[in-house]
Amino acid sequence: MAAGLIIAGLLAFGVLVSGIIGAPFIVPSALFALYLLLSGRAAAAVRERRAELTALARNER
Repeated sequence: MAAGLIIAGLLAFGVLVSGIIGAPFIVPSALFALYLLLSGRAAAAVRERRAELTALARNER
């Protein structure tokens, strides 16, 4: 799994570099979209974990 993530990261970096060379005005928009995608995933993971902890706390009472 770690090897797959490394390969995916390298491929994504290659796409980013080719985007900078081909259309430099698009890159800031693409980076911002990537940031929103990743921050959304992180927020969803936190919400899911918080819900699990809340459910556990309610069951212990």
